[in-house]
Amino acid sequence: MENYVPDVRATSNFSHKCKIISKKIDQGDVCGALKLASSNDKLAPFDEHTFTLLKELHPQAFPEDLPIPIKPNLIEIGKEELIKTILSFNKNSAGGIDGFRPSYFQFLINPKNPHKDTFVNSLVILSENILNNDLPSQIHQILFGARLIAFTKPDGGVRPIAIGSFFRRLLAKIIVERIKPDASKMFQTYQLGFGTKGGCEIAAHSLRIYIEDPPPDAVVCKLDFKNAFNSLSRKTFLNIFYEKFPVYARFIEQSYGCRTPLKFGEYTIPSDEGIQQGDPLGPLIFSLGIHNLVHCLKSSFNLDLNIWYLDDGTICGPSKNILAAIDYIEKNSLNIGLTLNKSKSEICFLNSNTLKVQGFKIIKKSEINLLGSPLSSFSNCEVFVEKFFEGLSGLETILNEIPSHQSFFLLKKYLFLPKIVHIYRSSSFFLNNEIINRVHEFFRSLLENILNIKLEDFNWGFSQLPSKMGGLDLYPLNLLSLSSFLASRLMNNAMISSFISPKDNLLNSALTAWTSLAPPEAVLPTILTHQSLFEPLIKKFFKIISSNPPLEYIQLLQNADCTSGYEWLEALPSRNLGNLLSDEQLRVAIGHRLGCNIVQPHTCIKCKTLVDSKGRHGLNCIYSQGRHARHAAINLAISRSLTRARILNILEPTNLSLDGGLRPDGLTSVPWFLGNP
Repeated sequence: MENYVPDVRATSNFSHKCKIISKKIDQGDVCGALKLASSNDKLAPFDEHTFTLLKELHPQAFPEDLPIPIKPNLIEIGKEELIKTILSFNKNSAGGIDGFRPSYFQFLINPKNPHKDTFVNSLVILSENILNNDLPSQIHQILFGARLIAFTKPDGGVRPIAIGSFFRRLLAKIIVERIKPDASKMFQTYQLGFGTKGGCEIAAHSLRIYIEDPPPDAVVCKLDFKNAFNSLSRKTFLNIFYEKFPVYARFIEQSYGCRTPLKFGEYTIPSDEGIQQGDPLGPLIFSLGIHNLVHCLKSSFNLDLNIWYLDDGTICGPSKNILAAIDYIEKNSLNIGLTLNKSKSEICFLNSNTLKVQGFKIIKKSEINLLGSPLSSFSNCEVFVEKFFEGLSGLETILNEIPSHQSFFLLKKYLFLPKIVHIYRSSSFFLNNEIINRVHEFFRSLLENILNIKLEDFNWGFSQLPSKMGGLDLYPLNLLSLSSFLASRLMNNAMISSFISPKDNLLNSALTAWTSLAPPEAVLPTILTHQSLFEPLIKKFFKIISSNPPLEYIQLLQNADCTSGYEWLEALPSRNLGNLLSDEQLRVAIGHRLGCNIVQPHTCIKCKTLVDSKGRHGLNCIYSQGRHARHAAINLAISRSLTRARILNILEPTNLSLDGGLRPDGLTSVPWFLGNP
């Protein structure tokens, strides 16, 4: 490189957040590290001010008038069902008031534990007792109370999260899986927040199709409720739950039928009303609580669309009908404890503004977004684009502080972060080349900073190939978003058609773009295969390198060989596993893989051979010591593994003849077989 600057991140002072991210990767919690790296949430301090804000979010009530369930039949739990549910917990999940973390139980049900069966049998008995019997008040307050934490909001407020007892969450997860098939059938006509796979995308696609070709006098209204989960009337949702799912009424009655404590540091907040945010049953219970309010809106007010994702409601139709529906929701929501938040509710007149709605935020068609996905043309979503890049700049700060290998690993995984993939799947992201190019240039500069390498056009393009074809899996966003959109749209076509006419101009544009990349017969069957997706890209690079020196051509052929080493790109860069490469090791490894300039041309001080800027001479220099060190490191790793497996082994065999400077794998100095060495 012309100006090589040593990477100083190894000696920089990590921020507290970056230390946690790096530690999570070391422990194998990649999802947790990604969530933390891509989130701007900050933990609110455990002080009296935060306590006051939390107390305002948890209204007090008098639970004495709550309905009492009829005692149901006894519920049994299977051992396999219990084990499967325990393993479904994130291994880094926190504990509730009792302090029990899911990881403790995951360790105890490990097959290597000789007492596993005894422990599982005892846990089954305990779980069935909690489900079927009334608990003593002291135990009840611990099992059904929660530990409270709060995250700050940009507006100065806080967002509470309740961490319940492990046993409560365990049983709630089991109940959710049992109830989900029946509940999803009841909700599918309007509620996509529970039991419907891809509910976010279905809602976004349906609204996008509607605003593409709206009927005359069409209005889109997005509804928001104040503190919805914590304010929902328990009397309302308990009555419906007892009616629909009486088998599990005893457990729900213990969860929400009486006052339980929420512990926030040294403070305690009584939980009298609403649903604990963090309860696995929360989405189901909330959907049941608003069921009677919203399920008949479409037929009662002749609406074109009535789609809800938990407390986020979207209704579309003629202006007069929308006004009547808003009035109905505003009045009747008070009966179930909810209050319509007009300041955060939005309304958009798609054709002409013929209606005045007091207190609602009026937005333009280009500003419509649903559940984080922009729905109008991407070129008009200037505000959304700026927020998108603002989030990327936060990621850049974090990746510049943690070790390069971990930064590179997170950068690849970031492209597949759920909230980013959601944008690919439900918007016209792939159609806007200007935005695609801006994002490409950002990731290119970010990769250069991480690797401390200058990437030429050929190197950058090469990195976008799959690792099996010699690249780095940094897939081109236009192809990634195009394939994601088509997969999501076609997979959910039946559900989308139940909400709105399946006429979709954007889908036709996407299919046209896809057929220009792949053979027509491969459009649907191979919608996500690497070969059809990257075949045009590979041809493009072969065309580029045809004018380059033969060395680059050979480099591409070698890396594209299916036998070339690429598994290390997917290996977890963990200090605990010994897989974390130093910044210089990563720079050289990636530089060799992409054919980058990694050193200044110079003469080898050992063999006096000219070393070019690619730095490949070290791979074949007769005086190179790198292979010996790697050989010894591999031998040591194998020996340690064999020792831990209680297999006798010797690291360096004795009685070997080392004449001629051979490594210790030469001939034996004593007879081995029939007098031969």
